[in-house]
Amino acid sequence: MTLIFSIHLAVTWMLVGLIWVVQILVYPQFLKVNANEFKAYHFAHCFRIGLVVAPLLFLEAASAAWIVYRGCDLNFIFSASLIPLVWLSTAVFQAPLHTKLMHGFDAGLIRRLILNNWLRTMAWTTRGILVSLTLVHHPLLLSLFTVGSLPHMETSTRFAAPVMQAGQNGTITLQSSEPDSIILYTLDGTAPIAQSNPYLAPIELAGGGALKARVFAKDRREAGAVLEAVIQPPQGQQAPPSTVVPATQDRSWPEYDWQQRLKLTAAAMERSKPHILFIGDSIFHFFGGEKLDNYSLAGQYAWNEHYAARNAGNIGFGWDRTENVLWRLQHGAIDGIAPKVVVLLIGTNNLGGCSAPDIALGIKSIVLEIEQRLPRTNILLLGILPRGENPNPLRDKIAEVNAMIAKLHGTHHVSFLDIGAKFLTPEGRINKHLMPGFLHPNETGYRILAEAIEPALTKLLKTD
Repeated sequence: MTLIFSIHLAVTWMLVGLIWVVQILVYPQFLKVNANEFKAYHFAHCFRIGLVVAPLLFLEAASAAWIVYRGCDLNFIFSASLIPLVWLSTAVFQAPLHTKLMHGFDAGLIRRLILNNWLRTMAWTTRGILVSLTLVHHPLLLSLFTVGSLPHMETSTRFAAPVMQAGQNGTITLQSSEPDSIILYTLDGTAPIAQSNPYLAPIELAGGGALKARVFAKDRREAGAVLEAVIQPPQGQQAPPSTVVPATQDRSWPEYDWQQRLKLTAAAMERSKPHILFIGDSIFHFFGGEKLDNYSLAGQYAWNEHYAARNAGNIGFGWDRTENVLWRLQHGAIDGIAPKVVVLLIGTNNLGGCSAPDIALGIKSIVLEIEQRLPRTNILLLGILPRGENPNPLRDKIAEVNAMIAKLHGTHHVSFLDIGAKFLTPEGRINKHLMPGFLHPNETGYRILAEAIEPALTKLLKTD
């Protein structure tokens, strides 16, 4: 996401600069070209400017579509909506005028070209400003110029590798003697980067696994040597899949502070003692409830209508996978509360690198954890929602996972409900009026979600 946004930002401002050069210098210069030489001059301009602009336009549109698909704020969505306006202006005004000018010099047509091109100039300039405002509101994007990604991170010799202590039960404790530093770790074999998992508590690897850890400066611009350790699984067993190994995450750092949200949500839950508790990833994070970070709550009106008077709590965390929810549940997320119903929606962020059985196993592990910690709580388990505008391999995997977790219905206080069809057209495409980015619902989509789960939720709330 950071790389794509970096490309988009650069391309946008290249186009802004280019359109201003054309508007202020190039087009007015048309009026000064000798009429006998204008035809050749104009043809050379169109040909050469096309070689420069065409690839930039493609990169601008493609990167904008990807960022909107992955999720972004309203500033960026509005800025992206100006791209069709620029293309429409080109097709309706500039292109026809250039076609006429191919026949030769015409001062009136040139003046019309200059006048009409102000629409593109202002639209592109507005785009540049809005994209830059996205940087202001989202520190993750600001980090392009501060922290950056792995290629820009400095390896520091002043940071020694963390000191590791391994217990007989597979509990890993990490320590750093460096002041003003943090430890980040991974369990997937990759070296830790600025968006890796923060070490907040001993790591449980009783089933075995590969650990890599690294000391970082507080601002994460410098990192030290990498500690590598392999914990062998018990004899005769295989290491468990990542979906069931509790772990922290900072994939959106520093866009929102995962650790800070842990503290704030734990305090909010202890204070409110929710009767209904929503647990999940960004789909619930962006739903509604108490606003605790920079993310906009797209479903706040629907939330207020359905849950404000029913004492509902929300501990959805953007970018969470099953293993991250497990970690939160084991480290105080639901301590001291006893909700009547937990609404659980998780698993979409595991789809990219995990098998359907492993994802289903991760979801079942969460159910068992909730049952253990909240033995009197009913669980409304939602099937993973569809993603991607059209049917695709991820949809197939989603269907496979949902078929597996549907078997939990009637066990462990679970009621399973698959509401994915509510977001699809009869042709199987995601309704863009409910999920504009084909993953996260908008206000209307969240209202559909709330209405779809209401009968099951009401029934569970009445269960003794």
